[in-house]
Amino acid sequence: MRGHMELQDNSPGPSVEQAVRSAQVVVGALVAGLIMFGVVVEAVLRAGAAQPGLGDVLLPVLGVLYLGAGGASVALPRIMLSRAMVQVGGLGPDEAARALAPAYLTSCILRGALLEGPGLFGLVIVMLTGNPLAYVAPALSVLMLVGTFPGRGRFDDLVERARGVRGDR
Repeated sequence: MRGHMELQDNSPGPSVEQAVRSAQVVVGALVAGLIMFGVVVEAVLRAGAAQPGLGDVLLPVLGVLYLGAGGASVALPRIMLSRAMVQVGGLGPDEAARALAPAYLTSCILRGALLEGPGLFGLVIVMLTGNPLAYVAPALSVLMLVGTFPGRGRFDDLVERARGVRGDR
C-alpha cells in the first residue's frame, strides 16, 4: 500500500487533509440524508397518503433525470479536475497536491449533489405514489455515492496523474 504524501501547508486554501476530510463529510451527509428521508417516506406511506396514478407520469421523468444527472456526475467533475490537472502538471508533488485540493473538494461535492438529486426525487415519487419501483433511484444513488466516496488514496492517485499532465498537449 502506498504511503500518503506528507505536506506542510502554507497556502491560503484548504490543506489536502482538510479538503479530503471535508469531501468525506459532505458525501457521507448526502448518503445519510437519503437514508433518513427514505425512513420518512416509509412512515408517510404507512399513513396511507399515496396517490398511485402519479407514478405513470413521474417514473419516466425520474428515468430521464437519472440519465442526465448520472452523466453529468461523471462528466462535470472530470472536466473540472482535468482543467486543474493541466495547471499543476509541472509542479512538484507537494505543490500539486495543495493546488488540486480545492478542485478535488469541489468536484466531490458536485458529483455527490448530482447523484443525490435523482435519489431524492425517487423517494418523493415513492411518497406520492406508493410505487416501490422508484426505490431503485435512491438505492442506485447510495451505491454510486459509496462507490465514489472521496479518500486520500483517490486524491493521491489524482495528484500522480496530474503531475504527468502537461499544459502543452
